[in-house]
Amino acid sequence: MKTIARNIMVLALTGVLTTGCSMWNNETNGAVLGGIGGTLVGGALGEMLGGHHGSHVGMQIGATIGTVAGASSGREQDRIEAQQRYNYSVNADNDSYYDRENGLTYTRINRDGDLIFRSNSTRLDGDSERNLYRISRDLKRCSNDIYIYGSTDSRERNPYQLSSDRANAVAQYLVDYGISRRRIHTVALGNDSPIGNNDSQRGRELNRSVEVFIVR
Repeated sequence: MKTIARNIMVLALTGVLTTGCSMWNNETNGAVLGGIGGTLVGGALGEMLGGHHGSHVGMQIGATIGTVAGASSGREQDRIEAQQRYNYSVNADNDSYYDRENGLTYTRINRDGDLIFRSNSTRLDGDSERNLYRISRDLKRCSNDIYIYGSTDSRERNPYQLSSDRANAVAQYLVDYGISRRRIHTVALGNDSPIGNNDSQRGRELNRSVEVFIVR
């Protein structure tokens, strides 16, 4: 058990040293604490079942499982806190929100998966170009302001720049289609507001996306 305790201390210190204070959030905290808890439980079970070698293997497995579970729980808490911090309320179907500060309602006009990009690219994937054409026709029939939110998955490089480039690529498409640039506003979310689970391939696809809202 002394070996387990020493390794737990190493894990905790590693998390502190590799994560700057400004980067701490619920996902990070959950990952570190989950990893520590998983290491403790896995190591103890491994030692009971397999001696010293079993302890080492159990710690590795427990740390991995605990880190993933802790990060997932923390990520959901981050989403809740972001809603509170940015002062908006999301309705049940997550397609619109009301900004209490300016009294405006933002309604999403595309569905999850409508506008997906290839990894580390600003090029739309699959049926997304056809979906964007359909969305452009709908937007041209109205005069509402348009907000375009770009996102990335957790594995992509330079998430804020890439999400900004994706939002601007969609904005340029709308302008080329004949929609006034004055109506269009772009927002880079990076990977801060995931739609799907970044631990799965489908979840990462959904996160490599753009969401289009109109203001009512």
